[in-house]
Parts: sequence; C-alpha cells; structure tokens
Amino acid sequence: MAEVKEKASMEERLAKIEGSQYELSKRIDDLKDNMNQRFQELREGINKRFEGINKRFEDIDKRFSLLIWTVTGWFTLLTILMVVFKFIK
Repeated sequence: MAEVKEKASMEERLAKIEGSQYELSKRIDDLKDNMNQRFQELREGINKRFEGINKRFEDIDKRFSLLIWTVTGWFTLLTILMVVFKFIK
C-alpha cells in the first residue's frame, strides 16, 4: 500500500511540475508580448521626436539657403559696382 501512495505521489508531483511549466511558459509569453508592446510604443515616441527634429532641420536648411542666396547676391552686386566704377574713373 505504501508503494501505491508513493507512485501516486510521484504522478502528482509530475502533474504539478507540468502544470507549473505550462504556467511559466504562458507567463513568459505574456511578458514577451508586453515587452514588445512597450518597445513599439517607445519606437513610436522616438519617431515622433525625430519627425519634429527633421522638420526643424528642413526649416534651418531653407533659411540657410536663403542666406546663401542673399550673401551671393550682395557679393555679385558689389563686384559689379566695383567693376563699373573702376571703368567710369
């Protein structure tokens, strides 16, 4: 009779271990899903910030381009005036 209890006890232990393993696997899968969701939210936040930064760089590029055109225009105008006044004298 003692042997039967021992066998039942081993089978119960094995069943508990299998149940625990199933629960742990499920919990790990839930944690992975949660982690992937958090990473996705983090990526979305980073992408939003980079969109703002890219917009700022585009604005700076437009201003810089305008500045270059303005400086080039003034330089060209001054050069032409210097040449014209040199020939007038």
